[in-house]
Amino acid sequence: RWFIRYGKKVKVVSGGVDPTVFRPVSSVKYRKVAFLGRIMPHKGVNYLIEAMRGVDNSELVIMGRIVDIKFYYYLLSLSNKLDVNARFVIDPSHEEIIRELSTATVLVLPSVYYDIYGKYHSRPELFGLVLLEAMACGTPVICTNVGGMPEVVTDGVDGFVVPPNNPKALREKIAFLLDNPDVAVNMGEKGREKVLKYYTWDKVAERCLHAYSEALNAG
Repeated sequence: RWFIRYGKKVKVVSGGVDPTVFRPVSSVKYRKVAFLGRIMPHKGVNYLIEAMRGVDNSELVIMGRIVDIKFYYYLLSLSNKLDVNARFVIDPSHEEIIRELSTATVLVLPSVYYDIYGKYHSRPELFGLVLLEAMACGTPVICTNVGGMPEVVTDGVDGFVVPPNNPKALREKIAFLLDNPDVAVNMGEKGREKVLKYYTWDKVAERCLHAYSEALNAG
């Protein structure tokens, strides 16, 4: 939307991930839903906690760095109030992240344009790199239709794309994957295949060099 006026002069290179680092480290998947990201309002974690209400025999693990302490305490209060089995892992190590991603049924990135306080965020997710990190670990993903995330996730193939600020839509997709582990495993495999095909750093470098080459030749 920002660069459409430039037409075909724009090339999207995207980010990447190292699939030898982010990789499946366990063949066991638990009824676990993971979130990874900075703990701040525009990440929409409150909607994820609301979505987990009533999802039986499951765990929500929230990993990240606390940026907004007020919001963090609100999330703690909300999970207790709604009786959600939530576990917070603050400033997780690299090894913890990979282990949690590999053993989760699904990773959810529920970012929003309008946060719970009514504040508007024009660029809440430019790309959503944690989506690729989870996919590289063989875990399907659920994201909101925000920023560049729908460009990363193929809805119904390696994950799901849902509307923002919508815990009901999140709950439906989360429950589906938890209750259909074979489908979740298959979607996770599709996600890793996509990472290997399009989002390794070698592939990113190829796209970058190709864009430079086209620009030079056009000149």
